[in-house]
Formats: sequence, C-alpha cells, structure tokens
Amino acid sequence: MTRKYSYLQSVGRSDIGRRRANNEDAILQMPEVGVFCVADGIGGGEGGESASHAVVEGLSHVGHAVNDLGRAVEMYDSLFGLKSLPSEPRAFPVLGVRSAWVPIRRNFIELFQPTDPAKAVGRFIARQGEGVYAIVFLVKDVDAQVARLR
Repeated sequence: MTRKYSYLQSVGRSDIGRRRANNEDAILQMPEVGVFCVADGIGGGEGGESASHAVVEGLSHVGHAVNDLGRAVEMYDSLFGLKSLPSEPRAFPVLGVRSAWVPIRRNFIELFQPTDPAKAVGRFIARQGEGVYAIVFLVKDVDAQVARLR
C-alpha cells in the first residue's frame, strides 16, 4: 500500500499585547513531527518570560505509538532522509513495548511498539490507533514541578 504524506508549513507570531513592554511568549515549531507549541508568558507575571522559554526549550522528545517499528522507521526515513541511523530496538517487558529512537533535527522521536496489548501502549493503540503517545520535557527537579502543578 502506498501512502501519501502531507507536509505542514507553519508560521509563528505572537504579540506583546497592551500591558507588556516586551513579548514574553515563546514559540516552538517542529512541523516534521507535528509538534507546535505556543507558551504564554503569563501576561507579564513574575518570571513569565523564563517560564515560557523553559517550556519550549525543555522539550526532550516525542513518543509515537506504532504497530510496527520497522515500518515506522522506513516512514520517517522517507519523510526526512535520516542523517543517522535509529537506535537498535530495545525490549521493555515491564512496559510491554519495544522501543527505538529516531533522530530528527536536534530532537528525536521515540517509537513504541506494543508487545503486550494489555499494557498502556497496547491499550492506547487499540483505543486511538497509532499516534503521538507522549511529549516529554526535561525538568531540573521533578518533585518540585509536581508539587508546583498540584
């Protein structure tokens, strides 16, 4: 079966509005993997600029749930002409997945193929089909971030 993939083009723009002297918003565009993020600088609140940039710059990677790692790697290679090879697939029986990392630009995609349909990724694919499963951000102190979000 031959698939045609559409390519996304994007333009990012944000306005300072009426209350701020500078624009504290941050924008991330990764159309090759379908990730777009506008982080609001919270209207000039304390630390708004650093908070919005931390969200955009802290992106670690995107997790993509797939039925077949090999086919997914071929798809990403045909779309982006991979400059380096994906990692060797690794099994994570506790999670019920096989995983491989595909480098794209300065980030990467982590592919998850379920090996156990009763585990989270298997249930996700059964419910929603293949697609973005996780968007992962790096933080300095996970416990502090969890406490702050509560």
